[in-house]
Amino acid sequence: MVKRLLDLPGLPGSDAADALGIAITHAQVGRTMARLSEATALARTTSGMYRQGRTR
Repeated sequence: MVKRLLDLPGLPGSDAADALGIAITHAQVGRTMARLSEATALARTTSGMYRQGRTR
């Protein structure tokens, strides 16, 4: 999979493939966490109108 994702001309060694796989995963998680933090910040600004609780 690393070979396909990075369009490598040949197969990397097993240790190199592991290291590249971890780097790819880290990059993807970083993007996802950035998106989540943006969504959370938005939720924090809009949830203020609910601070008074439910009305009965």
